[in-house]
Amino acid sequence: MLLTLFAPTYKLTVTLAFLSGLLFFGCLLYWMPVFGVVPYIAAVIVAALLCFTLPASIARAIKDEKMRLVTFIFLFTAIEWLRGLGVYGFPAAELGGGNINALSKALISIGGVNFYTLFIFFVSLGLIFLSTKYFRWLIRITLLLLLMSILPLLNTNNTKKTAITVTLVQPADLQGIKPEDIGNYYNFYNDKTREQIITELLIDIPKTDLIILPETAISEPPRTRYAFPNHLARLNRAPLLYGVMDNINGTEYNGVFLVDEHGELTGKYHKRQLLPFGEFVPLREIVSQYFTVRSIDLARGKVKKPLQINDYVNAGILICYESLFPNISRNYVNSGANLLVCVTNDAWFGADTALNQHFHIAKQRSIESGVPIVQVGNTGVSGVFDAYNKYNNVQNLAINESGTATSTVLISPIKTAYVALGWLISPIVAIIAIFLVVVGFLQNKREANEELLKAENNE
Repeated sequence: MLLTLFAPTYKLTVTLAFLSGLLFFGCLLYWMPVFGVVPYIAAVIVAALLCFTLPASIARAIKDEKMRLVTFIFLFTAIEWLRGLGVYGFPAAELGGGNINALSKALISIGGVNFYTLFIFFVSLGLIFLSTKYFRWLIRITLLLLLMSILPLLNTNNTKKTAITVTLVQPADLQGIKPEDIGNYYNFYNDKTREQIITELLIDIPKTDLIILPETAISEPPRTRYAFPNHLARLNRAPLLYGVMDNINGTEYNGVFLVDEHGELTGKYHKRQLLPFGEFVPLREIVSQYFTVRSIDLARGKVKKPLQINDYVNAGILICYESLFPNISRNYVNSGANLLVCVTNDAWFGADTALNQHFHIAKQRSIESGVPIVQVGNTGVSGVFDAYNKYNNVQNLAINESGTATSTVLISPIKTAYVALGWLISPIVAIIAIFLVVVGFLQNKREANEELLKAENNE
């Protein structure tokens, strides 16, 4: 992408940037045809124009090549941050997710995925110029960032850790409720079959501190603590966290209920970041004139606080693609969460790689926040990821395997730089991007005036 900025003409740079964007987002969003081919093509084109073509077209207009590259780096990162504030989150987070090693953990925990992306571009810039001066500064910056990242790593060795045992329930035989089935889910499954499948999975499980069922695992809220699935908490003498379609006075919510070991409801969460066209239809009156849309929209939840599992564990709940939004996890941790739990229903994606991509993104929320994350999907990926402790990636259940897995999660109070300053880093990058654009165009104007003056003097 950086090399396209060296194209001999402005038009060629814009064309190559657009083609690069089509290739990148075409691969990244390969799962979107589940919504239809037209939405997939539209999403890829819009993302290519917004994230690759726009910053490249602005930066290429700057004549000085070094200034052009630095401007593009900050513009790209700023635009990605702004796009991440939108309804579809930050899917380009995959830039930092291919190999979550020590270096990427360190950088992501300092300033999030945007910061990691920025660092990747600066490394690319140094490699392009192969300048001793640039490499000196690159080495200095790298050492400084690694020094900053060592502090929370060292803190984990000196911090008192508390262990919690979690049981992940993956009822793969229940393929989950697809977005188009919402509003008709009472007829989508035979509730007796649902109850039998989940109950059989939870018979004779090991002693555990928390049982987690995936998104929409339960079709409607139980009325008493003796009803399904609350009685399973009583049976296993452990708190139960489960996804449920919650109907309150005719309003539908995608929710998560928490019941204690006695089957009593102790907390609930309603999804706040709803999926456009999946859980609600934007511009419904206009869209419904041209496309067939379902009759009901889900409502947004309002509660932002973590759920208290026990005296020492507070869980920030993420439902499905809410794990794409770094600010949600960061706000949870700032509100006292020391564990993140993502319940999801990814069965309707079908492709195994789509499920792995979702878990990949969830890992980055753990790294950014410094707290472990547990993800439970009806068909996978169900697993545990801890950014700092030895349980780095536990996935005891294969995709589409029906069963349970019990894992120990270490809870330790770590506050990363991203949790403390994450709200500030990306806006600063955006301000720097605007500054560089202004300086670059002023430099263009000065050079143009100098050339004009030189031409007049020659005459």
